[in-house]
Amino acid sequence: MSIFGYTQFMSHAIYQTPAVILKTRNYQESNKLLVMYTRDFGLVYVAAQSLRSAQSKMKYHTLLYSLVEIDVVKGKDLWRLTGIHQQISSLSFVQKNWFPLLEKFASLLVRLIPGEEPHLEVWNELENLYTLIENDEYHESIEYILIARILYYLGYWSSNEPIILDENPYTEGMYQWVQEHKKELVVKINQGLNDSQL
Repeated sequence: MSIFGYTQFMSHAIYQTPAVILKTRNYQESNKLLVMYTRDFGLVYVAAQSLRSAQSKMKYHTLLYSLVEIDVVKGKDLWRLTGIHQQISSLSFVQKNWFPLLEKFASLLVRLIPGEEPHLEVWNELENLYTLIENDEYHESIEYILIARILYYLGYWSSNEPIILDENPYTEGMYQWVQEHKKELVVKINQGLNDSQL
């Protein structure tokens, strides 16, 4: 057993990893391409055969921004989806402020992550977001903290604010600090995005 969960099926290894669905696109008659950020492989493109057909059971678990567990097989150009298990459906927060935040966050990851390279710190931040979703009051402060930390982990943030240094910055005291330093944080976030040249 490797550090990545997998099982051997016929001549192909089936890998299992948690993932967040960042983007989807229909192709051919009933297939779908899923762009996912995974814990074990980073950003991956996954082909889901017949996902849009009436008989497909997996289609109900492929909603944008849902947290899922996937079973995939490595193909020549794309991964192939063989199973998907829903952990947190985006339907549970579609009417909250979190949905546009996750939309923005997904777009940022697709923009900044070059491809199949795992970033455990980035995954931990993303997964942690799903534990904060009920805390609607502080979603703006959480957004600044998340984006700043992602930019830091990817090398586009050089200074060491408390929201970067603290192992758990998701506290009321830190949310207050963010509100007090919001203007400076916006400038640094924009600078980090400019430095990425993407």
